[in-house]
Amino acid sequence: LCALAAAPPDAAQAEDASIAVETNGPTAALRIYQLFDADIAPNDGTDAQFPAETAAPDAYPGIGARISWSSKVSEEATLSFLDENGFGEWLAGKYPDADDEDIAQQHGRAQNAAEYIAERIGGSDDDPDAATAPVTKAARSFALELAKALDAAFTAGDAAVYRAEADDDGIAEFTGAQGYYLFVSDDAAIGHDEAATAPIWVPLGGSTTRIALKAAIPTLDKQVREDSTGMWGAGADAGNGQDLEYRLVATLPSNIGAYDSYHLKFTDTLPAGLALSGGDARSVRVTIGKSIDITADLVEDAGSIDYSDGVLHVDIADIKTVHAGVSVNAGSTVEVGYRAHLTPDAVIGQPGNENSAQLAYTADPVTGADGTTIPDGHKTRTYTYRLDVNKVDKQTHENLAGARFTVERIDVPDAGHAEGRVEEPAEEPVGDPAEGQAGKRDEGPYASTGRQPGADAARTRSGNAGDSGGTAARRYVQADGSLALEPHEFTTGDDGRFSIPRIDSGSYVLHETAAPEGYELQDADITMRIEARIGETGQLESWDATTSGGEAATSSDTDIATHVVGESTSIETGVVSVQTPDDKKAPMPLTGREGTGVALAVAGGVLLASIAGLHRGRRREDRTRMRAPAGTRGR
Repeated sequence: LCALAAAPPDAAQAEDASIAVETNGPTAALRIYQLFDADIAPNDGTDAQFPAETAAPDAYPGIGARISWSSKVSEEATLSFLDENGFGEWLAGKYPDADDEDIAQQHGRAQNAAEYIAERIGGSDDDPDAATAPVTKAARSFALELAKALDAAFTAGDAAVYRAEADDDGIAEFTGAQGYYLFVSDDAAIGHDEAATAPIWVPLGGSTTRIALKAAIPTLDKQVREDSTGMWGAGADAGNGQDLEYRLVATLPSNIGAYDSYHLKFTDTLPAGLALSGGDARSVRVTIGKSIDITADLVEDAGSIDYSDGVLHVDIADIKTVHAGVSVNAGSTVEVGYRAHLTPDAVIGQPGNENSAQLAYTADPVTGADGTTIPDGHKTRTYTYRLDVNKVDKQTHENLAGARFTVERIDVPDAGHAEGRVEEPAEEPVGDPAEGQAGKRDEGPYASTGRQPGADAARTRSGNAGDSGGTAARRYVQADGSLALEPHEFTTGDDGRFSIPRIDSGSYVLHETAAPEGYELQDADITMRIEARIGETGQLESWDATTSGGEAATSSDTDIATHVVGESTSIETGVVSVQTPDDKKAPMPLTGREGTGVALAVAGGVLLASIAGLHRGRRREDRTRMRAPAGTRGR
């Protein structure tokens, strides 16, 4: 800003002046409107006419004289705005003895308008380089609304609109006649992950020769919660139908105070292999920070929540006013949490099931135009795997049909979610991502399962039931990879195999319930464990599978034991191949046919002799009974 002084009418016209603007980057561009012509002298702190202003040369870098309107458009637009914002009352106070005619004359003087604007906007004591940021909220609002009025008027009118484009170093240079200017961003040059500057009021010609744009954007982070550890990150794995928690976290920019309203719109695109639990937006919760649930506020003009065709939209018309009595500041977080589950269309193995998010935000405080974040870096990956079981002859390795198994997951971290049940979220909102990564408890928007987050962003999923930190449950794997209380029986086909698509990492027990015809049941159940490590960026960094139990004993070099088939088990395909044998039953024939005949003859003779002896004994007993005296029979 500048202080204003009268100058003698014969003063020489001031020379042009230049200023350099530090922008967001080489694509930035500025629209520049001249409000007043003026001679701007540097404020060296010695002008006794303006003691307060000269004492703050950083805030008031110039002393203005010979002030006049730069154009008819500037005059009409400025006076129209000022009249709606107290200019008439200010004039009456400045000229208390003036009549209406005198006030009308003073009304059109550029000197008075410039003084009123300078008084209302004020100088900045916390931004000496820009020398433009108002010191109070009221001043910021006045400056912003005046900028909007001038932007609209200059755009629609025939006044000169100057333009400055940034060079490769992001510096935009402007040279023009001395005076008072408004610098605003050119919306056409605002790219992804960029924002416009707050309006900058520049006294061109004073001691200010370099300013910086006051532009900042919100940040967006997308995360999924790994159910086995309770940690938030960029990746997780799950089985078919299993609920997982997802969240989007927007952090408001440092210059949020420069906006009189601030629009946010979250867009989360789910792949074919993921769907919101319940098939609609019932699990979605929107919060400011950790404790303020604004889900119910997003109705009618205030905003909306919509889920259709695999895309979730959460629209907040103005985050600054959406919830009565709540204000947001630089660094405040706005969080969207929801549950989603894998579907039968989920990709098995690499590259995982990726869903990405974008954030639209108010990018220009003057025009209200929106910008967007690019989706790169705002995505998660959810992985799932396949189990192939191959039943073979222990010695010949021939594939065996007809073997029947049940498969049981023995370390389900959260049985309710594993069955795909949608639960009503708890009242506590989603927490800060930083807190979860620091190892502090972060429950998210849903009921606690007793899990404690860890500190390492790269998480290892193991088959140990204690890994979850809570109570693990047992559930039977179904034909589609989902889990249920009732067992499902798998049967090997003609190729000796059965497959289970879309299972989670963890520990499983394979129990053979029936062997193929002519074969023995296995010695013991098979315990299989899948272990995956997902990195900070959501990539599946390592993956392994092991088995124990089953048919383990071998008596010859050709015998095989239960094992993971390495060449058929791949981190790329996400397939675990387990081969397990059964031993064939063998008939036990009697040998030596002649000896067998003699033995049978002897045995037959003994049997006949025994029968004859029994017959003679019964006949003697009958005769004895017949000779017994009356009254003694039957004792």
